[in-house]
Amino acid sequence: MALPFTPLTVVFEDVQYFVDTPMEMRERGFTSPRLQLLSDITGALSPGVLTAMMGVSGAGKTTLLDVLAGRKTSGYIEGQIKIGGYPKVQETFARVSGYCEQTDIHSPQITVEESVMFSAWMRLSPEIDSKTKAEFVNEVIETIELEGVKDALVGIPGVNGLSTEQRKRLTIAVELVANPSVIFMDEPTTGLDARSAAIVMRAVKNIVDTGRTIVCTIHQPSIDIFESFDELILLKAGGRIIYSGPMGHHSSSVIEYFEELKGFQTSKETIILQHGCWKLLRNLQRLNLELILPCYTSNQPSSSEFQKFMPVLSLYLSDITQILTWLLLQN
Repeated sequence: MALPFTPLTVVFEDVQYFVDTPMEMRERGFTSPRLQLLSDITGALSPGVLTAMMGVSGAGKTTLLDVLAGRKTSGYIEGQIKIGGYPKVQETFARVSGYCEQTDIHSPQITVEESVMFSAWMRLSPEIDSKTKAEFVNEVIETIELEGVKDALVGIPGVNGLSTEQRKRLTIAVELVANPSVIFMDEPTTGLDARSAAIVMRAVKNIVDTGRTIVCTIHQPSIDIFESFDELILLKAGGRIIYSGPMGHHSSSVIEYFEELKGFQTSKETIILQHGCWKLLRNLQRLNLELILPCYTSNQPSSSEFQKFMPVLSLYLSDITQILTWLLLQN
């Protein structure tokens, strides 16, 4: 890229996070003056590695993301956080990090290119000349794949302008143009359909390929989105880590880890069922695209067209019935 950056590793060890106990909990008998939201969190974020941060609702995904990014202005943080091998100093870390919020807030009356350019002129060093800044803006727009809409007005969400997926990519571009070494993303695929989520994740992967450190909180991703990540940090309720490490090919490392734990062995029947369900869903998608959709887009679908897909649809419905029956018998 036109502007160089220094790849940085984020290492955190025994991180704890407390807040003052809310008055409502005290009134219900909770006696401790502080409420612990994160417990003994240890892990690392590496350059050129896309890390997913997952867990049940309320497990502390966004809380951990905010603690690492230094966005928590209240509460009590304990433990060590090191950037590039040195203790984190928030004043300097803020200059080499970016944060993409879940909500996409942009000025509706300017274009995509103007939004990215404004961020570049406000956040890049004044020592960088205008020509280099303009070249970097073009590189960022190309990396995030926004060339086709760079002259379009951002517009108002749900009314006009960019789609939800394009707004999300613009949010990422506005942060990337500050040339950060580390980027935190809070649920970049939330509210998107499968196609839009895949486009956003493709843009994120493009950024990872530049050698930057990226971590995303993700809630209930599809299997394709899940397996696009390189490493996983999995939290359980109470803010505790239950897995931190590589994903492996087709999530093999994660599966092997949990299979070695007592009580987590995966039976052969369960594996067959899982693979059968995914295969069934993908076949249904192909059925919809190749057989059903042409019938609806045709002005006058013939009876032969309907006869073509109805037996296949009946077969898949039969498969679904068999899977549900198998589940009922297991319970």
